[in-house]
Amino acid sequence: MIKLIYSQWLRTKRMPIRIFFLICPIAFTIIFCSYLLVGNVLKGVEVFSFFGLFIIVATFAISFFVPMLYDADKDACYYANELRVGVNRRLIFLSKFFLMLLFVLIIEIIAISLFITFLMIFSSVHISFTQFFIFFILINVSLCPMIVCYQFITLKFNYTGSILIGCFTTLASILLGTTDLGIIIWKYLPFVWSIKLALDYGKGQSGTYVIILYLSLSILLTLVLLFVTTQWYNNWEGINYLEE
Repeated sequence: MIKLIYSQWLRTKRMPIRIFFLICPIAFTIIFCSYLLVGNVLKGVEVFSFFGLFIIVATFAISFFVPMLYDADKDACYYANELRVGVNRRLIFLSKFFLMLLFVLIIEIIAISLFITFLMIFSSVHISFTQFFIFFILINVSLCPMIVCYQFITLKFNYTGSILIGCFTTLASILLGTTDLGIIIWKYLPFVWSIKLALDYGKGQSGTYVIILYLSLSILLTLVLLFVTTQWYNNWEGINYLEE
């Protein structure tokens, strides 16, 4: 599996995803920290605001990062090489999932490291590493089901489908996760979990046990989705240029 993941990484050479991989977390943190320096609106809720905004941006960003990851395979005869290479298709699908998850982990580590550095130099905000760790785990685990979904959507409907779904889920998660409109149904919508849980945890309205419960559900849902999508991918015949 490690060799497959490394192989997928090599395929991104000279692809835009590597540039975005470095620029996005740096740009996000610089913009956010610059806003903290010039305004007092977020005073006292800096950490909560950082992670809340990060989750919103990440929820949408995944919808175009995943298609970028598939660009090389799509350009090579519309996934023909990928489907006929002789390697178990399930492992290929899983390798892309783990590579995308690794991207998310590293992007978040870069952003958090820069943010902590900023707080230590320019702010007197108390840094609770336990709080940072909980937010870190919350973001990564809650995004796992979305990564699998975007993999499937990308293979079936390319960039257009993935980004359209990304716009819808992001807007819906903001609306249902930050207002009373979703007070009843948010529990049944996995794409809302990350924003809602981060909001409640930041306000002190959710305990660690609630976070653990929904993280466990996210892991279970991810496993189910991976099983279903890898079964589908194993029998998928690819696309042709007429479907593009």
